[in-house]
Amino acid sequence: MSTAGKKDVKRRELVKQYVHIPIKPANKASDFAAQNLPMVAMFLKNKSLAWATLFLAIQSWLADPLIRDPSDDSQPAVFKIIFALIAIATSSMDLFMPNMGPGAKAPAPASIVDTAVEAVTTAVETATGAATN
Repeated sequence: MSTAGKKDVKRRELVKQYVHIPIKPANKASDFAAQNLPMVAMFLKNKSLAWATLFLAIQSWLADPLIRDPSDDSQPAVFKIIFALIAIATSSMDLFMPNMGPGAKAPAPASIVDTAVEAVTTAVETATGAATN
């Protein structure tokens, strides 16, 4: 069976050219997380969640294309990083300005030291008194 005797059934006018249409990137979930989790971390004052939002924002920045689609309405990745840094600062605010509660006075540093010294001397006296008896 030779192919020389067969007739070519392909016609040029019936061939349709292939045009590649790329799919849209599916980063909606990461955009949602990078935009809303910093607010959750601020309201809950959750430091670990705030740090997680920073890492998600950095990941979003690294995955951000160099040439953006004009129809892309998500906020730029740099803003997500700034928002995550604000969430970290807000959730760590109690380290710099502790909340003492209503009517509570902050203890003086000297009284804390005096209390610690008194506790240590009492413990040493008890330990040495028990060892000598």
